[in-house]
Amino acid sequence: MGRKSALLLVFLMALTSPTAAAQDDPPAVTVDGEMILFSPPPLLVDGVMLAPVRKLLESIGATVEWDHEAREVVGKKLNRSIRVLPDAEVLIVEGDAEVSLQNQVKILDGTLYSSLRALSAGFGAGVTWDEERRSANVETSLVYVEDEDFNYMMERIIDHREQLQDEYGFVPLSGWSVDGQAEIVFRKYGEHEAQISPEELNEIQGSIFRVAGTAFPLKLHQFVIPEEADIEGVITEIDERTNRILIENPDLTVGDPNHPEAVWISLTDDAVVNYNGDTTRLEVGLRVRAWFAGLMLTSYPGQTGSVKLEVL
Repeated sequence: MGRKSALLLVFLMALTSPTAAAQDDPPAVTVDGEMILFSPPPLLVDGVMLAPVRKLLESIGATVEWDHEAREVVGKKLNRSIRVLPDAEVLIVEGDAEVSLQNQVKILDGTLYSSLRALSAGFGAGVTWDEERRSANVETSLVYVEDEDFNYMMERIIDHREQLQDEYGFVPLSGWSVDGQAEIVFRKYGEHEAQISPEELNEIQGSIFRVAGTAFPLKLHQFVIPEEADIEGVITEIDERTNRILIENPDLTVGDPNHPEAVWISLTDDAVVNYNGDTTRLEVGLRVRAWFAGLMLTSYPGQTGSVKLEVL
């Protein structure tokens, strides 16, 4: 091989080496630490990261629709929505606020691109740039839970109640928000008396974030039944149509002396029923103890679920 040929080969190898090729690779994107694969890939244009709109919005947990009449992309997450119009100068957030795009919306080969930072900001997510790895890192976690967001997330959790029970083994009971932090009470499905481990608690938290569509400040409270029953009394009525039983305690009155403590209970799917040696079914007249499954409707008689029932 001649000297010129050898030099040309070395030059070509240098151009195709990993170092040279890396400079031509598209920038990477992670969402909450997870690498997102785009096709087509994101672009760096004049120092601005542009990403395919649909893929990015879906990756940060938003639903995406195309409004044919308005010719715009609509992204929705929690209680928020954004609108992206081709060639627009601003990103419309929730119908009121605007995020400047500085003409950073483009259609390339049929794919709508827009500023990764602006799209992320529309849903309250932050973006950092790792120069060494040439990677944009999107952090979607909420740092403060607004009341509207909390209400929306609780609706999502309630809508996915069966999924949380069947796939993750717990049942959400109630929730509230205080000073930007959400608090949720849950019970372990089929295990009413044992405290769960920290590892299980982390798994439950993760499943709630997945259902809600985002991470957020959250404190979990496990509901565990106490040793003492919530009510002890006599079964006075059985409603087979609604699968409920009425328990009355004549020894304790509620307000009116003529109103004994009384509660309609419905047994949960995972309720435990302990019969005595002479009884194999529930009947009017049996004396029982019941442990409630959570909240009670403040009617008279009260109404609640029960996870444990003992026939005395």
